[in-house]
Amino acid sequence: MGNPEERTQKLLIFHSSGLDCAFPLEAVREIVPMAMLSSPPGLPSGLAGFLDLRGTAIPIVRLDRLIDLPEQLPGLHTPMIVL
Repeated sequence: MGNPEERTQKLLIFHSSGLDCAFPLEAVREIVPMAMLSSPPGLPSGLAGFLDLRGTAIPIVRLDRLIDLPEQLPGLHTPMIVL
């Protein structure tokens, strides 16, 4: 069965659209505050837009749209998780 310490994993746990979610901590690059996104025409519905993060365009995916959850409107203090 193995050592229990070998089966543990560090997670970033967050709440989105009424659902508790988690990402493996090693996949998380950083957490950034809500910012203006550029939204070129023709974006797929799951893509909210692009974030200019220190000169790099980062696609922002809406988790609620990606896995068909109730829409959660971002607020002033809604963070974005960069993976």
